[in-house]
Amino acid sequence: MKSDFIQREYYNKISEVYDLHYTKKESLDYKNKLLEDFLGSKIFDGRIVLDAMCGGGQSTAFFLKKGAKVVGIDISEKQCDKYKQRFPNTQIICGSILSTNLENEKFDYIFTDSLHHLHPNINQGLNELIRLLKPSGTLIIWEPSAGSIFDLARKLWYKLDKTYFASNEKSINLDYIEQTYKKSIKLTEAFYGGNIAYLFVFLSMALRIPAKWVKYYATAFFAIEKKISKYQNKFLCLWVFACFQKYKSNQP
Repeated sequence: MKSDFIQREYYNKISEVYDLHYTKKESLDYKNKLLEDFLGSKIFDGRIVLDAMCGGGQSTAFFLKKGAKVVGIDISEKQCDKYKQRFPNTQIICGSILSTNLENEKFDYIFTDSLHHLHPNINQGLNELIRLLKPSGTLIIWEPSAGSIFDLARKLWYKLDKTYFASNEKSINLDYIEQTYKKSIKLTEAFYGGNIAYLFVFLSMALRIPAKWVKYYATAFFAIEKKISKYQNKFLCLWVFACFQKYKSNQP
């Protein structure tokens, strides 16, 4: 598929700079705190987690520390190589999430922060993720949120920046997923957020901020984001974090 080709070529091309920015301590601190805040009460010990579109494994470490068995899948060969280097004892599948060819594997949890890379094939991707979930399993997503006032700026950003945004990226509409897949999964939790630290710490690559600069202001920006987040809602946010539970059987 065209979207597969775009993503493979894109991430192979930017693999080194992407890894530099998203594995820097401050970016990992941002993501790990988010995962701990929203998932810390869930039981992962002994559970099987699919880290879908996993890149170099920036999320895998969190689930491994929680005692989960993790399987990664990513379409970029270079990102898969980095994953193997970091987690030599963890299975990594180098292939497309649109058609995984996994027939017998089923997962207690599936995590992804890359649905926005699947346009216009997001439905195919979601169908595959839902298929791979065990009954009562949980799909966890962290994505750029559609419909906020900042999404207008993001759309322009996507169009103008040909280096760090692929042509098939599109923000995720949580309401669309909820309505489209209401017979298969139900929304159990949703959190909206992201402001100054998300932009200038986590998204340093896209803003062309040298990774080595981020450490000098990250702590202050984390504190500012925490204060601002108290006043945010779905219309004043940059990302959405959500959990969907798969029904034991399709609903009428």
